[in-house]
Amino acid sequence: MRRLCACLLALLAWPVSAVERVVSLAPSLSEIVVELDAADLLVGVLDGGERPAALAHLPSVGRYGQLEMESLLQLQPDLILLWPDSISSAQRQQLERFGIPLLITEPHNLA
Repeated sequence: MRRLCACLLALLAWPVSAVERVVSLAPSLSEIVVELDAADLLVGVLDGGERPAALAHLPSVGRYGQLEMESLLQLQPDLILLWPDSISSAQRQQLERFGIPLLITEPHNLA
């Protein structure tokens, strides 16, 4: 995950060392972070069903479609992983106004 994060962040001109606190707003992205052995970067997740055991201890920032903005902001994330439809466009704009970097992913194929 750190290599993937490094590549993604380099493309987006973020210093890799600055990303230490990540909130995932998509359960599928949370699971990918775990599979890439970078769960230690996650400080909060959006719930959407049963969590992997590696994420059981993390605080919730809401459920799919119902982001709890105050809970998210209290975690002071350096980066938010986002699937385009996991939160409303109004909430996405609000996060952008707060200046929190968003990594919006929407893969259309496995490659």
